[in-house]
Amino acid sequence: MMRQEEIQETLLRLCKHYGEQNWWQSDNKLEDLVSTILIQRTTEKNAKLALAGLMDVMTVEGILALSLEELQERIRPAGFFKQKSQTIRGLLIWLRENGGFEVLARIGTEDLRKKLLRVKRDWTRDCRCTFTLSF
Repeated sequence: MMRQEEIQETLLRLCKHYGEQNWWQSDNKLEDLVSTILIQRTTEKNAKLALAGLMDVMTVEGILALSLEELQERIRPAGFFKQKSQTIRGLLIWLRENGGFEVLARIGTEDLRKKLLRVKRDWTRDCRCTFTLSF
C-alpha cells in the first residue's frame, strides 16, 4: 500500500506532466452532481441542454419543488429522462435528509464513501464518485 507521501508525490508529478485538469465545470456542487447524472448515456451537448433547463431552479429545494413530470420535461434533452429524474430526486432527497453539502463536507471522505455505498438507490458509480470528490 502506498504511503501518503508517495501518493502526494505521484499526484504532483501527474499534475506537472498533464497540467491542471479542472474536472468540474462550475463552482456549484449541486450543478456538478446533477451534471454527472445527466451526462450518462448521452452527449455533452444534450447534457448541457438538459442542465440549462434546470438553471432557474438550481437548488435542492427548487428542483424538488418541481413535479416529476416537469423535471422529466426539463431534462428530456439528456435522454433516459424518466430514469434520470428518479435518480436526481432520490439523490436530492437523500442529500436534504443528510443535512446538505455543509454537513456532509464535515464528514471524512472515507466515511462519506461508506455512507453513500449503504444507500440502496440506483445511483451511478460516477455520481457516487463525484459526490465523494466534491468534498
